[in-house]
Formats: sequence, structure tokens, C-alpha cells
Amino acid sequence: MDFLRLAVVFFALLLFSCSNEKVPDNQKLLHGFEAPLPELMRNDEGIFRGISLGMTMAQVRASTGDTNLTQMEPNYLLFEDSLGKKDHYTYDFSFDSLGLKEINIDVYQHDSADAQALFDLFKGYFTKKYGEPSTVKDLLTWEIKGQKRSTEVALLDQSIDYGYGKLTIIFYDKHLAHDFRPPVDSTGTDSVKIVYAGPRTRSIHDF
Repeated sequence: MDFLRLAVVFFALLLFSCSNEKVPDNQKLLHGFEAPLPELMRNDEGIFRGISLGMTMAQVRASTGDTNLTQMEPNYLLFEDSLGKKDHYTYDFSFDSLGLKEINIDVYQHDSADAQALFDLFKGYFTKKYGEPSTVKDLLTWEIKGQKRSTEVALLDQSIDYGYGKLTIIFYDKHLAHDFRPPVDSTGTDSVKIVYAGPRTRSIHDF
């Protein structure tokens, strides 16, 4: 009987300690959201994993590490990683003379319903962090204040075009973009055009 009492007390203390585990300050906002959002964002610092526009390539690499780095060019870094057992994602960084100018995140999920759920998680997270979004068709954008470069983030669900779960999140310098177009059907390539820079059209991501 004494052993049973001790076991009950032990498990009660274990549950209490787990429920009161301290959440790091840089993860408190993310802590309120379900998986896989915390795995994708990692923390609340900067605009993505402690990174902000205007950082140098060396600073970005110091933050990301090189474990998942698959392509490196003078002004470009591409990373690829898995998301659970069946999904994966890529994230890339583009630079100019002022430092980091753009971050693209593409999430590929087996089920479009999973993409919709993740879209809702991103929408909730960005809205809590940056305020209510602007909406153009299926494209949501948020202005991110207090950054070294004037920054906005766009969120787009492209699952209908692809026939499986596909989300794109892009952080960009808003001075390099001034207009948005609703997504158009792709022809087997990622040809959705939503951001314009001067007279030249820029795609969210080129494969």
C-alpha cells in the first residue's frame, strides 16, 4: 500500500513539473500554436528563426547553420528539410548590396487539408504578432514594423494549382514591390506571379 501511495505521489509530481515547465521567452508566442508551426518557425525572434532583412549572408548562416544547406551562390542560399515523415519544405534567402532582401518558404504536404490547417496556423500566428492582414483574393499580407529594411510578409495557399498541399510564405522588402496580382494557374511549374518590382515581374519562387 505504501508503494502504491509513493507511486501516485511520484506521478503527480512528474505531471506537475511537466505542466509547469518554463517556456523560453523567445518561444512564448509560438508555444500557443500546434505543430508543425513551431518546428517551421523555431522561435519568435526576428521575422524567421531569429533572422531579419538587412542581415549579411554570414549572419544568416551563423543563425541557420549549414546542416540543411543544399545550394549556395554569391547572393543566394537554399535549404531543404523534412516535415514529419511524409512532408518537406524549403527555405531560401536572397541578398543584395543592402543585405538580406527576401526569404521564401515553400511547404509541400501530402494532403491539401493539412496545408489548409497550416495556413490557418500561420494566419493566426502572424496576426497575433503583426496585427490584422491585408487581403487580395487568396493572398494575405502583413506589414512588419521596426525592421532595418521595410518588411512585409505574404502568405499564399497554392494547393489548388498543385493538386496537393503547397504553401508559400515570403518575407520581402516592400520598397522592392508595389503591386499584387491574384494567383494564376500554373502549367506544371511554379509560375504564380504576385509581386512586382519596377517593370520586371518577380515570381514568389522559381524551381
